[in-house]
Amino acid sequence: MYYFVLFVQGVVVLIALALYGSMFMTMFTNAPYVPMRRRELKRMLALAKIRAGERLIDLGSGDGKLVLAAAESGARAVGIERQPVLVWTSRLRARMRGLRDRATFVRGNLFGYDLHDADIVCCYLMPKAMARLKEKFERELKPGARVLSNAFSIPGWEPVAVDRDGKTAPIFVYIRP
Repeated sequence: MYYFVLFVQGVVVLIALALYGSMFMTMFTNAPYVPMRRRELKRMLALAKIRAGERLIDLGSGDGKLVLAAAESGARAVGIERQPVLVWTSRLRARMRGLRDRATFVRGNLFGYDLHDADIVCCYLMPKAMARLKEKFERELKPGARVLSNAFSIPGWEPVAVDRDGKTAPIFVYIRP
């Protein structure tokens, strides 16, 4: 029994190190991993106005909270994430919640993922990444697609709404003309 407890503790430590290692490595990218707070998650979902069957894509999905919540709201949700440990944990959470058919997690570069069929795109990325995504959005998003950006605006685009609650970062809402 003693060895089993040590084994389980060792596994927990390894998983924690892998997660925090992934978080540390993302500090040097366009999208550092910052866990979404419950308050931000609720605001994003309310602003997205998800309708059943819509396709939501979260660019830089991190631990997958937004994708899982969108899937529970009836969306076909996809999370794009570069860090393999975060993708793995997100897939595990989707399986445990019975959402594998509506929540998909893809390990890859968010700039390379095709957005043509997206109804809603969500992101929480640094300003440099938002500038690069502007061109991608203009090329790939269909008219009427909604873009929600946590904390940072899309340069040159006029938001249809900016949600400021005074306690967390603003959320910018855009509709592709």
